[in-house]
Amino acid sequence: MAETEGVDVMRTAQEMLDYCIENGLGYRTKDAPIVYIEFFDVIAKYLMPHENVLLAFSGGLRDASFGTPRSFLREYAFALTGQRLLIGAKALLLGGEFFYEAPLSNLASVNMRVSNAAVFVLFDMIMEQFKVNVWDVDIANRIIHECDKIIDIYAS
Repeated sequence: MAETEGVDVMRTAQEMLDYCIENGLGYRTKDAPIVYIEFFDVIAKYLMPHENVLLAFSGGLRDASFGTPRSFLREYAFALTGQRLLIGAKALLLGGEFFYEAPLSNLASVNMRVSNAAVFVLFDMIMEQFKVNVWDVDIANRIIHECDKIIDIYAS
């Protein structure tokens, strides 16, 4: 894994999965690496030639404004590059994959919300919001910290 301006850069699904595991930024990535390697592979396929992933994590996507086959896809892989927020998943039993992208320039804020049963990282975009269940306050804080670093470097 290379490093740019104090941020790890990744291009392959294996690098993204390893980053998640090494940094504790993935729900069940250690328990189900075969599943998450497939999810991160979806993201890797859609990277532009000179685009690098700067942050990778996994979680449950809730209350998104776009349509997904949620009855089959409950957990997703997420990646932040200097240009985009990327979301990927694969319906392993039924086939098919899900990919969504949102420009980093549309990201207004990244915050945390804690409820009785879950911990969410909220990605507030200009026209939509992504609510990602990461199940742990420490994980949420680390994701938010890394997002803030990336935004400071690349969004200015």
